[in-house]
Amino acid sequence: HDEGHIALDQAELQTMITVVDSPSFLELYQSREDINERPELCNDEGEEAKVDSDRKIVDLLVEQVECADCVVLNKKDTCLPETMETLAEITGTINPKAQVVMGAWGKVPLEIVLGPPKSGSWVCNA
Repeated sequence: HDEGHIALDQAELQTMITVVDSPSFLELYQSREDINERPELCNDEGEEAKVDSDRKIVDLLVEQVECADCVVLNKKDTCLPETMETLAEITGTINPKAQVVMGAWGKVPLEIVLGPPKSGSWVCNA
């Protein structure tokens, strides 16, 4: 399919959701490492480690949060409440227009994921 994924013929992207691994976000956000120094972040278990990028891990994290309409701070059950508050502040500063939601095991209210497009959403207006 030359124009994009075949699923886009049947569906419309209305909301971009970024799921944050809360227990590891702060460490990675403070990292000065290039992504090629941490290939395990890009490959599925058992795959050969192969990363062709010199970008910083923090740059990739910020980019994912910046482009989201909704940021899910996942694994809240494994973090202290203070850590979750810090993560909400950081992600809210990176992307003040995104809705920030905390969840565990990837569970968030369906109306957030399947609800109508948010006004001002850059994804559904792109």
